[in-house]
Amino acid sequence: MPGCPVDAADVQKILGGKRFFGVFGDHFDVRGMQGRLDACRVTASLMKGAGGRAEVVWLPEEGVRGNSHLLMQENNNDAIARRIMEFLRR
Repeated sequence: MPGCPVDAADVQKILGGKRFFGVFGDHFDVRGMQGRLDACRVTASLMKGAGGRAEVVWLPEEGVRGNSHLLMQENNNDAIARRIMEFLRR
């Protein structure tokens, strides 16, 4: 999925019935991700409002720093993996 839809109809069409978990790191100054984080938070809110399961995590809010991208983690791999597994178990 390219980006996160912010229109309720698009969210239902693209993600209806699915679980959604977004993870963002802290190098926004380098990667310019604030807009994507904001959009994903809207997506999650719309999904939850429609009874779905959705969550967006910005790692620095949880005390995890030093990760520019989930797939290019330079550290804190265990903390990130643990957070993802917690979501999947629920």
